[in-house]
Parts: sequence; C-alpha cells; structure tokens
Amino acid sequence: MNREQAISLLKAHRPGCACIRLLMNLSVLFLISARPCHAQFAHWSTPVSTAGEKQLLKQLASDTGIDRIITLTTLANLYTYRPIKAADDTARANRYIKEAEQACGPGYPQTLFNNIQLLKVDMLLGQDRFDLASKWSPRLDDTTRAMVFIALAYSVMSRDDGASAANNRSARAWFDKAAMLIDSVHNPVLYTILEQDYAELLVREGKYVEAENAFNKA
Repeated sequence: MNREQAISLLKAHRPGCACIRLLMNLSVLFLISARPCHAQFAHWSTPVSTAGEKQLLKQLASDTGIDRIITLTTLANLYTYRPIKAADDTARANRYIKEAEQACGPGYPQTLFNNIQLLKVDMLLGQDRFDLASKWSPRLDDTTRAMVFIALAYSVMSRDDGASAANNRSARAWFDKAAMLIDSVHNPVLYTILEQDYAELLVREGKYVEAENAFNKA
C-alpha cells in the first residue's frame, strides 16, 4: 500500500460528523496534503479554496453555534494556506482558530474539535512554534493524538539547525508515542503512514537496510 492509498483509506474510515456542511467546508481535514518544499512538517489539513473568502466572511457575520465554528475554522485554513499571502494573513488565521477552539466546547462533535486541533498544529508548525504545537489538548481522541505526534516527529527530524542527532532522537520518541496509540486503536492505515515517515528517519540516520525493511513493511 502506498501513501496515496493509505490517505484515501484513512479518509474513508475516520469517524465522521453527521453535519454535511462540516465535511464540505473543511474539505475533510483528515487528508494529508502534499508537503510543500518550504514547509518542514506533515500537513494533516487540506487547504480550502480562496475563491469563497468573501462569502465566508459574509457568513461569519450571521453564523451562530456550530455553523460559526465551522466558518471560523475554514477561514483559518484559508488564511494559513493561501498561496500569495497578505501581510495580516497569519494574524487573521491565528485569531480565527483561537476563537473556533474556544467556542468548540464539549457539547459539539468530537470530530469538529479534532479537526480544529489538527489545523492548529499545522499552523503552529508552519510558524516555527513547535513548543506550542506540542501542547495538545487532553480532549483529543487517541487517533488524533497519534496524528499530532507524527506531525511533531516529522517537524523535528526535518530541522536544519546542525543538531541532526538530537533531532533524530527526539523524532524517534514522538514516533514511538504515535505507534503506541495506533496500536491501542488498531488503525492499520495510520500505521502505514507512520511506517513510511519512520523509514525516512532511518534514512536520515544512515540505516538504509532498516529503512528498506520499513518501506516494504508499509
């Protein structure tokens, strides 16, 4: 099974919210987008189209409840991944995701909360704010926490700061945490993704035979 097949299966088997608008507006945030060369971390969120920006801002003025949380999250995504950024895009994305997170209390679907947190991690890693990205919410389910740990591992092992040995050790620790959670929830699709990223770590460590075995296992 290759990465693209694993991603498709992960999308199909993730527990979903009954709200169709949630799935439409968030573009199913459990997809992994291609890693752009300027971003040293693994996206779990798929960028939404910027074409709907005006409509989303109009909706935000009247939306309430879950609709408002979805619109806030979608706008945060839009301003995070917009290819040509305005000067205040990052600040706007941070403001919207913070409001969405605060509004999404225990009474709302767990899937929606998970999506917000995954996008928040993507945003923080893209802003080189690893310390904040690693402070995940205790409300996350085990599958989503595993996804966060994989993103953190990939981010730290991709650093180009002259401390590759220490970074690799840290990445291994995050991968190990992810593996324990994946085993507990019995998610073979997510484990395939973990194995492929772990194989990249082995390559970085010069362990080519082990890396080949990990790729074959995935």
